[in-house]
Amino acid sequence: MPPSTVDPPSASIPELLPCVREDSLPHLRELGARHPRNFTPSNAAGILEALFASLATSTGSGLGPNTRATAEQLAAPMEAFSSLTKVTRWSIANPSTRLSILAVRMLSNSQGNYIFRALRALGLKGSATSDTNPTLQLVSRKHLEMFGIVAAFFHALSQLPNNSFQELASREEVIDIALALWVSTYDGHPPIYPSGGRGREDA
Repeated sequence: MPPSTVDPPSASIPELLPCVREDSLPHLRELGARHPRNFTPSNAAGILEALFASLATSTGSGLGPNTRATAEQLAAPMEAFSSLTKVTRWSIANPSTRLSILAVRMLSNSQGNYIFRALRALGLKGSATSDTNPTLQLVSRKHLEMFGIVAAFFHALSQLPNNSFQELASREEVIDIALALWVSTYDGHPPIYPSGGRGREDA
């Protein structure tokens, strides 16, 4: 039976993971629904490896560094981002455990995978020489949803202990991502600021 034909709700974690590596959206959603209760010593490394594989630039979406991604092409990577956000938040809540140390190490070693997908989700070129558009427009609810997923992931990364991601924050691509999160608008307004404006205490 090909991996992608495995029924997601009835599949075990080991059965889900080959499908996740293939960017199967139903299996990515099922894996995400099982976080963090299935992030266990026996499953953790395999889960992280599968999620990073689904984000890798060599997967089947056909995106080069300068091609424009559609919401459909980014649906599976967005599910992977959501799962990685859950893993990162779990690691923050459970510092210094073996699983937390493993997660931080693998997140650090796989920066290229998730940086590329974050750039594509925000409409930026997937390379270190990307040009940030100062008037980025989120033109649909789907783009707004992707913006929120990327923002939540990088916010979680920034909360990891021991300055784990100082090097990440200095990368040119990540500076591009930060700028895009800051200047993007939806319907003429900042998309995730409760006050509707930047720079206020309640924003």
